[in-house]
Amino acid sequence: MATLKQLQDAAMDLNSLYDENDPEYPPIKVNTKSTVAFLTEAITKVAADMGKGDSILEATADLLTELEIDVPAEVKIKKEKKEKAVKDKKEKSTKDKKEKVPGVISTIFNIVSDKGPITKEKILALLEKKFPDKDSNSMLGTIKVQLPGRMSKEKGVNIVNTEKGYQIQ
Repeated sequence: MATLKQLQDAAMDLNSLYDENDPEYPPIKVNTKSTVAFLTEAITKVAADMGKGDSILEATADLLTELEIDVPAEVKIKKEKKEKAVKDKKEKSTKDKKEKVPGVISTIFNIVSDKGPITKEKILALLEKKFPDKDSNSMLGTIKVQLPGRMSKEKGVNIVNTEKGYQIQ
């Protein structure tokens, strides 16, 4: 038995065969109110008119076969590209996963935690050594935005600015 989602996908695929402005062959209305019975009937009508020059997705052809609707030999069946792209993306993400290295913000927190009280300038100097490829002005901007307020809220600690610099209280 075909699912509503399969029927909706097939209807959308079959809609690509027709000009939406053609009154003789209006597109199948696919929305939240579309029922299995309505979509099955509409797909059956559209499938009966398929012919040379038409192309449908492999999943649509499988669905038509499941519904016992013959797919004419002249209809081109396209392979699914979406599944391959998702599979490739999963493979890449597992290959490219590296051990997570602390970024600028977590490094700022670690510096304040370990070396406080410390000034913005000293924090920046330590960041420049750790992240030589990053722009100093950007890192200084990050320090200014994070300390003391935002980082205190996000890390759940009280970071204060004393005469000697930033520290956790």
